[in-house]
Amino acid sequence: MTKKILVGIATYNECDNIKYLVEQIINIGRKNIDILIVDDNSPDGTVEEVKKLQKKFNNIFLVVRMGKLGLGSAHKRIIHFAKINKYDGLLTMDADFSHPPNLIKEFIKKNDEKSFIIASRYINEGSCDYVGYRKYVSIFGNYVARSLLRIPSYEVTTSYRFFPRIILNSINLGQIRSDGYAFQVEIINFINLKSYKIIEIPMHFVDRKNNVSKIPRMQVFYSGLRLIQLFFTSIKSYQESSLDFSLCRGCKSQALIEYKNFNNGNKKYSSIDFSCSSVGKTNIKPDLHKCIDCDLVQISPSNSVKNLDKMYEDVVDTDYINNLKIKYKTFNGVFKKIKPYIEKSQQKHSKINILEIGSYYGVLLNIFEKNKLNAIGIEPSKHAYEYSKNHNKQKNINVSFDKFVKDFNAINFNLVMAFDVIEHVENVDKFIQQVGKLMKEDNFFIFSTIFIDNWFARMLGNNWPWIIPMHLSYFNQKNIHDFLNKHNFEIISISNHIHYSKISYAIKGLLNKFPSYINFLSKLISFILPDKFSMPFSLPDTKIIVARKFRRIC
Repeated sequence: MTKKILVGIATYNECDNIKYLVEQIINIGRKNIDILIVDDNSPDGTVEEVKKLQKKFNNIFLVVRMGKLGLGSAHKRIIHFAKINKYDGLLTMDADFSHPPNLIKEFIKKNDEKSFIIASRYINEGSCDYVGYRKYVSIFGNYVARSLLRIPSYEVTTSYRFFPRIILNSINLGQIRSDGYAFQVEIINFINLKSYKIIEIPMHFVDRKNNVSKIPRMQVFYSGLRLIQLFFTSIKSYQESSLDFSLCRGCKSQALIEYKNFNNGNKKYSSIDFSCSSVGKTNIKPDLHKCIDCDLVQISPSNSVKNLDKMYEDVVDTDYINNLKIKYKTFNGVFKKIKPYIEKSQQKHSKINILEIGSYYGVLLNIFEKNKLNAIGIEPSKHAYEYSKNHNKQKNINVSFDKFVKDFNAINFNLVMAFDVIEHVENVDKFIQQVGKLMKEDNFFIFSTIFIDNWFARMLGNNWPWIIPMHLSYFNQKNIHDFLNKHNFEIISISNHIHYSKISYAIKGLLNKFPSYINFLSKLISFILPDKFSMPFSLPDTKIIVARKFRRIC
């Protein structure tokens, strides 16, 4: 049987090269070769050029990611595609003709289905066009990397390389932590630690035609630091994992890799409190995956709680009711932040409509009522809906957001609010699209969420308190911008979401995620501090985002 081989190419602004490169690969005449282009949403027309090629050739695949996520991430996507689609071999190369396409035949010839093959500038008959600074950085970088990591090859950094299936299947992409050009070094270090044979074939490396390097100087510094970390890395650091075939909650790509593994794939969701007040109580941490197309960290749909709508319908949150005075302090502060946008809308319209998605026990609805503003609340919890209905005069509807959009899409809202909601929705892209359907241009979508790329989240690591089963998605500042922009929203402001809380409750909630030998401090603090003391907490990972809907000009 003919072995199926994938040629993977990462691109960013390669419109001038990609057509000629693909045609040269096709002209090699191998019917068993497919070509994958992973593009980081190039603004120069690369994607359009590839789509033209797809009409001409039936063996070309295209993945367009949400934005510029980096070379290492792009190569992870290529490897993931090869694994998911069970190719017998993967060849990766650059799009700028620095890697000569005619060498593909040599890779195929040398393939013994069990060895890693890399094109080398630094063996006999190999050569490189680099001069000056770039030449010495390349030579020195390769020498230090292979000497420090004891890799038995003269070339360790080029991305012109071949992986047979046996090596592809052994790579757990979630545990390859390097990015950028350090990714290439970590991959070959992993292969060496696994004791796979490494074969080098000579290559003449052609400098980019425009003589411009895409390697930022800070990337050189980062790669040096990563090299030191890899020196202390053993094969025990790399554990095998199964593939997850689920579609991303954000971009719907089949591109999920392991991000954090707490349970070895075993769910522990038998008895979970889905109330807002449960954040500080639960010790259950779900396994997290990351999409390498949009960078969204999430609980994989294959491993999350089923029937979420029913879960939220049945929520009864007595702790929230018992702390309503504190909740009013929090949302009075929120109202002060959003008031300028309310006033902007009032200047344009004699009457404005406000929608709050996830109105819960009606605190913000009550504040709108006291300020003589017309608002509608949507709340799935039957208990919270009934409580709110009996304590304020605003219109509150016990319905899912999907059904509300279907039944009330004729209403145009000037402001749509969603506090502590978006991280709970099962389909992020659909949710933002539905919000957009309820609004016209120049109106505001105001919501809160948590950023997993914030320094505070990074510092706490696995003890970050927001890693809980009810939080399905974890954003960063870049991808929330990309998701919003896709549906014609631009971010106006991002500010800290200040919560008021009892001091003992807040500290207990934070320390609850730490090991038991630290957790005892929360009990001590609860004993010392009177329960009535409260204060504002402004955690740097919890943000309020104001986005304005705009008209996209094609």
